[in-house]
Amino acid sequence: MRRYAFIDVQNTDRTARDVCGFKIDWIRLFTYLRAEWSCTVVCFYVSLPHDDERLAATFQALSELRGCVVGKKATKRYPRLSSMLSTPCMNCNQVTLVSVPPGTRSKGNCDVDLTIGMMRVLTRDPTAEIMLFSGDGDFAPLLALASRTSNQVYICSSAHSKTKNGMRYAPLSSTLRRMSDLAEGNMKFIELGELRADLER
Repeated sequence: MRRYAFIDVQNTDRTARDVCGFKIDWIRLFTYLRAEWSCTVVCFYVSLPHDDERLAATFQALSELRGCVVGKKATKRYPRLSSMLSTPCMNCNQVTLVSVPPGTRSKGNCDVDLTIGMMRVLTRDPTAEIMLFSGDGDFAPLLALASRTSNQVYICSSAHSKTKNGMRYAPLSSTLRRMSDLAEGNMKFIELGELRADLER
């Protein structure tokens, strides 16, 4: 059985850092997926800041390894005006306004690239097992499609959440949570935090 892993690097990195409390060694993740999960191909989709030479070198090294595909795009920066965000309290649901100061915001979404990559695999090999490293609910339609033909679909993220500066971050969307809970045996959830010993930098 052929198995393919698709990794949303930005989403997985934030989940590991902000919720699970560790930094991922991307080369260790590749090695882990090839050795422990027998992945045929591991696909990373990453947005690279222009000033992060270490990250760029890591993914350049990965792109040269057999069985690894790296989809890269440059991170773009935009000015951000000051604003107010509303966030509900987890205990009482009362909405609190949080001031966000002016600064810059980064944009480098690779969702479309990852979707195209997975669709190409499913077109060529409909029953292949699929692993998605992301909790982004935008991938729900893609995973629903994959689950119709794939023997097994895995979602790797974290079911935990963390509140920082009044803002609650829950990496696993409610849609993906329901899908992994309700699927009849061919969609399973993997808790990213439980892989810390194998992936930590």
